[in-house]
Amino acid sequence: MQACGGGGGGDTTAPTPTPPVATARLQLDGGALRSETERGDPGTLLEKALSLQVSGQAAQDATYFSAQADGEAVETIAPIDWNPQTGRADVRLRLRSDLPPARYAGRLTLNACHDRACQRHLSGSPSTVEYEHRIHPAFQLSTHEIEFNGSVGERPAPSVVTISLPAQASGWTYQILNSSASAAWLEHRMNGAQLELQPVAGLKAGVHKAEIQFQPQGVDRPPRTLQVKATIEDLVRVLYVPGFAVHTLGTQAATSIRVLRTSLTPADLTWSAHSDTPWLRLVNSQGGLSNPVVWAPVPEAFEKLANQATHEAAIELKFSHGLPARRIAFRLIKRLAQLDSVDDSALQAGRPGRLILHGAGLDALRNNLAQLLSFEGGVSPVALQWLDNGRIQVELPAQAAGRYEIRLGTISGLPGQRIAYSVHQAP
Repeated sequence: MQACGGGGGGDTTAPTPTPPVATARLQLDGGALRSETERGDPGTLLEKALSLQVSGQAAQDATYFSAQADGEAVETIAPIDWNPQTGRADVRLRLRSDLPPARYAGRLTLNACHDRACQRHLSGSPSTVEYEHRIHPAFQLSTHEIEFNGSVGERPAPSVVTISLPAQASGWTYQILNSSASAAWLEHRMNGAQLELQPVAGLKAGVHKAEIQFQPQGVDRPPRTLQVKATIEDLVRVLYVPGFAVHTLGTQAATSIRVLRTSLTPADLTWSAHSDTPWLRLVNSQGGLSNPVVWAPVPEAFEKLANQATHEAAIELKFSHGLPARRIAFRLIKRLAQLDSVDDSALQAGRPGRLILHGAGLDALRNNLAQLLSFEGGVSPVALQWLDNGRIQVELPAQAAGRYEIRLGTISGLPGQRIAYSVHQAP
């Protein structure tokens, strides 16, 4: 993990330092960084700050800062905030809270230099600070939503939710709050740290819903809620995944809905499909019991869908033999790696240069950068280097001044994201 700041900043890996310059000095405020928290939901971060003091440096003189941290608990380091008037700088370390409960430790190395390449260090630079991050068990559910699907005469298979407790908790309780007309449609049984759930046999066609509220014992924590839904179809069974997730490294660009027989289904049943969802296309729009309904995102429309978001869709199925039509509602979950900004300050026309891509979720791409990143005009990067979960470093050959585009694609071939960078005229 690295971060830079001050004097114009820049993401530059510091070479072996030369002897420090004695006229200015770097000093840290405080000792080791220590933090503790209960385990959070995925993506939960805890920020810890450390202050630096630079003395003996004139306010007009440039000072360049950089920081590196090791250890899996560090998500990223925020850009270093430097105030030349007061001689103070703040480093903010963002620590993950969604890791398994344990003690996580590492080192934070801070550099303060007179030059951007960090050849001339201030006295006291580099300086190393130990950090310790403890994550304790929290009150959590393994899922917040369970969906059952079935047809009349068939009982859906059971499902479970696992309950995690803080260290001080003595147990847990739950309460079922039903929104369906019948309060007895869902069977439930505690089994250790799990609650087993299954719809009762003989449910009528329709949608049955319940809300289950969990509360730990012996500790004061907000309750957790589980939403449960059972959709029971009549005469014909429609099997589908209610949420189709698209990831950068995922290989699926399409998915399907299966029309299955039950004891009440005519053997020669046929179907036709239609959808008004603008970003969805039907690969096949009609068939029989042996043919799945295949759908896929429209690439041009998919590219415009918001990333890290859920998008609703529906397909209407019509059947032969007078069976009632079904509206199948589902979700496309777009979870692509995200590029937020680009640092192109080091790119000058006619010269090779380096840029830094900033974003989120880049850790999973480290072995596929050459396959996923493409550059306008067929430019081939000299080197691609994954730095951390939030940064990728790109070495580019000489280019003319202008504005260019980078595309971050997907393994499945669906479009990912575009981001622009500029090559600046040499001064």
